[in-house]
Amino acid sequence: MIEFLYRLENLSRMRFFRHLTKLIPVLFLPIFSLFPQYSSFDSISPHPSAAGLASEGAGISEPGLNLTSNTSYLAGEKDTILEFGGLLSIQGQVSSPIHPGGIGFYLPLDEKSGWGFRGRSIYRSSFPGSTKSLNYQSQVFYSRKWGNSFTWSLGIGPGFGIRGFERSALKPTGTLNLGYQIGDFRFGLTSQHPGGRYEYKLYRNGDLLREINPPSLAFGVAYSLFPKLQIYMETKRIFYESSSFNLNEYENRPVFDRGIGAEWKTSAGVHLGVQEDSTWSIKAGVQMGGKYDSTGKNKRGTGLGYALSYSPHPYGKEFTFNIGVLDYSILSTKKGMDPESFLYMSLGYIWE
Repeated sequence: MIEFLYRLENLSRMRFFRHLTKLIPVLFLPIFSLFPQYSSFDSISPHPSAAGLASEGAGISEPGLNLTSNTSYLAGEKDTILEFGGLLSIQGQVSSPIHPGGIGFYLPLDEKSGWGFRGRSIYRSSFPGSTKSLNYQSQVFYSRKWGNSFTWSLGIGPGFGIRGFERSALKPTGTLNLGYQIGDFRFGLTSQHPGGRYEYKLYRNGDLLREINPPSLAFGVAYSLFPKLQIYMETKRIFYESSSFNLNEYENRPVFDRGIGAEWKTSAGVHLGVQEDSTWSIKAGVQMGGKYDSTGKNKRGTGLGYALSYSPHPYGKEFTFNIGVLDYSILSTKKGMDPESFLYMSLGYIWE
């Protein structure tokens, strides 16, 4: 009887250790599977006109665009400006919902300064919808002109992020924009800080995610060939090395050679204005710098942009209408991400 119990005990131990060896991979699976859990995102243009130039629009002087991009160019404006817009993205046969794009207003204080409010989408990834990523920020800003050539603007306000179907708490964000004009050249610099650490408690249906999005810097140069024709070039740096992705208390942002997305984005475009009884503006641009995977391989091809702006007033006052497209599908990368296109639209009003 004692021998039987001894054998039974040994058999129970063997079964326990056999089940334990099967359980060990499950226990450590979250650690080994951290790497592929990063749901990446990309920076986007803030306005239809910027999308038409396939850029941030840092060096372009255009009231509606400046509300969401380089607010320093608004300094010296004598008119009150209001504009709002939306955007959606299309990937194959699937379309995302329409999301707020850029919104804002500007009120002049005197001949050289003014203040306003603006909100815009900074980073986004719409597909797949269950892991979508959105980051919005807004600021109250002050813009001022120094002399006849230099302008600056400073803004601060709340921002928040969305991962999947969960929204984070509000975090402080900031922006600093500079502008300079000499002769037929116009230079612009925009900087964005998207806030502090965003927290999501229901990421992947129950995991805890703490994330810091990267700041960015864009520099643009516009040159007027003729009064109605401009050429534009821009480069944008996204500081992905300053971002973090902490999942269930584990740092889950791999050290990428090229960054989580394109560290540098370069753009070039042309801007043609036609002014008669009304004002038409046509823009076209190309963007180099895609969206990279964890090995540094480019998964997105070249972006092509085109936009149309219209105002019934010959000097761009009263109502303004803008529509733009930033298309990554025409020159998409082979064996890369599914082709994606961004559609923008905005309405504005300018009055004295």
